[in-house]
Amino acid sequence: MRIWIKRGSDSAEGGIWLRCANGMDGRLRCFFLDFVKWLRSRYAFPVRVNVYLKNTEQIRAMDGEYVSAVIFTPFDRSGTPFIKIAVGDFYALREKHGEFNALCSTVSSLAHELTHYYQWLSGEEKSEVCEERQARYYARKKVYEYLEERGYDFWDKINRSEKI
Repeated sequence: MRIWIKRGSDSAEGGIWLRCANGMDGRLRCFFLDFVKWLRSRYAFPVRVNVYLKNTEQIRAMDGEYVSAVIFTPFDRSGTPFIKIAVGDFYALREKHGEFNALCSTVSSLAHELTHYYQWLSGEEKSEVCEERQARYYARKKVYEYLEERGYDFWDKINRSEKI
């Protein structure tokens, strides 16, 4: 089932808005900005979604659990959903896995949470396991599509952990 909505049905109040934390790594910031620009050109965001990149290693979710990314979707469809993504562990990820892998891993958190946004828009009830499986699938798929369209030789870069 295709859940992401192709561009063409954005409402005036919709869209995706990105807010970057002060002190965030410049290359990571540019990578996120380019990814969001690419998303805007291909997908509709009929209800505005705000994305906040936090310069922390984890974010506290509504249930008190600490996570790397989270989405808040209001019960009322007139509300504005928002996503928070922790980017403070980027340097540790870069040291452990290389810059390219760290960039891709961090930006895939956004694609993961955006899949939850589209699940919320669809209103279809699924089990948590199914929702997470779908979110993991689309996170990989959207990052691969982005890299392919931008001309990055994805597998070659991953295998050699080169900088982009």
